[in-house]
Amino acid sequence: MIRRLGVLVVIVTMAAAVVGPFIVPMSATSQDLPQRLVGPMWGHPLGLDELGRDGLARLLAGARVSLLVGLFVVSIS
Repeated sequence: MIRRLGVLVVIVTMAAAVVGPFIVPMSATSQDLPQRLVGPMWGHPLGLDELGRDGLARLLAGARVSLLVGLFVVSIS
């Protein structure tokens, strides 16, 4: 049971990292300073950070980088 849950988490994370840039219309690095620290809303489900960057776009970009680093380390070892 735990093994299946782990596999499901990895598959969902990989799918989100691969498909994420096509789903999220905002860039992970674009800033909107007048709307900084805005809470969750329709266009930004995770809200905006202190520089006005979209939380969901940053989360998906981070997942992509984390998976690439993990795959690189596993391939070397």
